[in-house]
Amino acid sequence: MADSTRYQKLEPEADGAEPTHDAGSARWYIFGALRVRPDWAAWLRLAFEVVLVLAVLGMGTRLLSGGGRGYKGPNDPRKNFGFVDSVFMNESKYANEAAFADPKELTKTLAEWLPLSSKGRGYVRIPEDERATLDGPPYLLNPLHRPHLQETYMVSGLHQLHCLSTIMASYAKIRQGEDESHLGFHIAHCFDYIRQGILCAGDATLEGNNSMKYPGVEIPWGTSHRCADWSAIVEWADERTIWPFPPGMDIL
Repeated sequence: MADSTRYQKLEPEADGAEPTHDAGSARWYIFGALRVRPDWAAWLRLAFEVVLVLAVLGMGTRLLSGGGRGYKGPNDPRKNFGFVDSVFMNESKYANEAAFADPKELTKTLAEWLPLSSKGRGYVRIPEDERATLDGPPYLLNPLHRPHLQETYMVSGLHQLHCLSTIMASYAKIRQGEDESHLGFHIAHCFDYIRQGILCAGDATLEGNNSMKYPGVEIPWGTSHRCADWSAIVEWADERTIWPFPPGMDIL
């Protein structure tokens, strides 16, 4: 019996021609390793772009929030207590010529510094489960000569405040004729510690001439700065104080 089947020669598709599929006469496209209908391809492309945008936004948010440092959360070695705006003005109760000349005035002036620190002068208790990312183990100290040493950490800003008040007190006593040479090592430490604290804080506020806003105020007073919330720092340190220093003790 004669073979009635006829064959038709297939011509190669022109370069760039889109591949076709006969099922349902629908046109099909290659998407990666998949053959997909054009309406599906559009949705897949849209979904891919949305995921990509969300990923980029997530990475940007993480970097802006400091997440790229490698640690974040309750064990972050640098605590964040928020910020407040503060106008720098001359407050002579913390430093004045009279304090440099008169021992009684010096004692009075240094007493003004005490409320700036915490009850425990910056020494705080940190539980072991909060030490995971701290740079080192705690100090073992006994500043009030109690029966036993205690584990403690020191809040750096309060340490800097201690150093600054120590420098001022020593300078005033030298002006008053006292020999402060025995504090030479401590004073040198304090100068360097404050230097590094200033560089670390990096206050880049641009100061200008505010004499029109505050007549009679000398330059550069009157400029607003964005500052760490010091009252929140002291409150946190008070909650974790190990040794509340007795009232009247003038050690800052």
